[in-house]
Amino acid sequence: MLKDFFIQLNYLLKDSRSKYFLIDGENRRSKPNNKWSKKEILGHLIDSARINLNPFTDILLSDEKYIVKSYLQDQLVLVNDYQNTPEYDLISLWQLLNHQIINVLKRAKLSDWQKIIVVGNEEKTLSWLAHDYVEHMEHHIRQIFNCENLLSPPLWISLSDAVQKLSEEKDKEFVGLAHFADLEIEYYQPDVIDKQNPHLKDEVYVITDGTSEFYANQRTASVAKGDLLFVKAGDEHRFVNFSEDFATWEIFYGISN
Repeated sequence: MLKDFFIQLNYLLKDSRSKYFLIDGENRRSKPNNKWSKKEILGHLIDSARINLNPFTDILLSDEKYIVKSYLQDQLVLVNDYQNTPEYDLISLWQLLNHQIINVLKRAKLSDWQKIIVVGNEEKTLSWLAHDYVEHMEHHIRQIFNCENLLSPPLWISLSDAVQKLSEEKDKEFVGLAHFADLEIEYYQPDVIDKQNPHLKDEVYVITDGTSEFYANQRTASVAKGDLLFVKAGDEHRFVNFSEDFATWEIFYGISN
């Protein structure tokens, strides 16, 4: 039974992230009948994770009966302004909080799962609270994905399309090509000097044409077509002494700091 809890929670976390950004953006933000939008439902699930993490932790640390308190659901959704928060921040925070819940509950001994808690006027157990938490999550995830016709993300971007799109951008050295959740893909062709500053996200380069020297972390390496480079968020880096035909894919991912 407890094994099923961890399996189901992990499945919900993984499955929801992959599906959420396939829902049309306007649909994610709309508020039918002035109720919560899908973004705000996700925000409510963040509140649920944040608030339940404390009881899960406290119950393991004490043999006293734990009294489960209610919380102001609607007010928390409003004060946290989930409707206007970037969605990749929301879903990443939701996942991180739940991964910590998993980390905490995996440390529970068999006897811990039978510890008594008080919900309203009833006595329950930690096991009941954990399963109730997942059932509550499933309820709201069904609301988010209520048989939506999910969009299909781009399957591929050709290099020729990237070159063409950049040529259409007057006086620009890069062009954005895709943005999915916390993933961003650009095509970059510096002119004379690489003017990049350190980025807020981790970054991967895949060189498409030409040659260059790449400086990062006080080291310089020669790079050429087909090479792949990784740069941590915040690290100073640049291309120097690059050929006239030098160009590269830029792939950003992770949460902006």
